[in-house]
Amino acid sequence: MSTNPQTTTQTREVDAATAVTKRIILLGRGTIGLPQATQAALEEVNSAIVDCARRIEAAMKTAKDHDRGRLIHTIDLLREAKDSATVALQLPHI
Repeated sequence: MSTNPQTTTQTREVDAATAVTKRIILLGRGTIGLPQATQAALEEVNSAIVDCARRIEAAMKTAKDHDRGRLIHTIDLLREAKDSATVALQLPHI
């Protein structure tokens, strides 16, 4: 049994539209009613990211020779990782 390529494309477009809509909801809402376990997981993610950033900062202060641009990029990547993990935890509840 073959799959109609047009149907598959339409399905992907609907799935993408749904994904975009959910992310817009995340941008617009102040709070989402999340289960306690999800809230705890969000706090754990935040704590882990902040701890990692502080360790990187401490290492930077210890090693006087470092590439500041890469260090800034590293912290930006941590922020992106936190954002991605946060969305991953929140999306199932929208």
